[in-house]
Amino acid sequence: MEILGVKPFLFSRLTTWYAANRLACRLAWSVFAAGLVVTVSLTLVLLQVEYNRGLLKARADLRTLGHSAVSQLASNLWLVNTEAVHSQLNSLRQTRVIDYVQLLENDGQIYASGVDIQGAENTLTETFPIAYLHPLTNQHVNLGQLSLTVSLKGFKTQLLDQFLRLLLLEGFGMGAAGLCFLVLYHRLIARHLSHIAQYTGQLNYNLLAAPLQLARARRK
Repeated sequence: MEILGVKPFLFSRLTTWYAANRLACRLAWSVFAAGLVVTVSLTLVLLQVEYNRGLLKARADLRTLGHSAVSQLASNLWLVNTEAVHSQLNSLRQTRVIDYVQLLENDGQIYASGVDIQGAENTLTETFPIAYLHPLTNQHVNLGQLSLTVSLKGFKTQLLDQFLRLLLLEGFGMGAAGLCFLVLYHRLIARHLSHIAQYTGQLNYNLLAAPLQLARARRK
């Protein structure tokens, strides 16, 4: 029976507390909602900046690897050294920057390494022409095209996890700040309002020197 009586008691106390701090609760919820909108917007902007930065870095890495590989690939293709071509393509994938490598010759011959993800969502592809500088004519002979592809799915998942963590931390911090505000408002203002209203209603202009008694704990 005592357990059954705890809930009505707590409910009545919470109802009384909310009635005394209704204005503070509305203010806290308004500040929380506005702050949440602002923080979410700023977080999204920061994540977009981080995504663009990561995209530029991935593109720069692909271009660096591609430009460093085209000359040797051109020599191997000119000499029809297919084993060396496959070895070089596998070496490009082992850098862990590239997920799929494809070398397409002009006659339709394809050399590839990795799972073909070209054309899929959340991918970035850079292409490089393969041209061999002929030693006799001193002219470039076009032999084919090199394509380097990287998947951005893991990077986007990482950014999404980071956004959710930041949102959770910010929401928890703002909720804690709002709760502290309500406690301070009740402690410093709300619990004295009834005494102030009672004092004002019973105000005697002949006894203006009568002190205002607030709901403060008595100390020795």
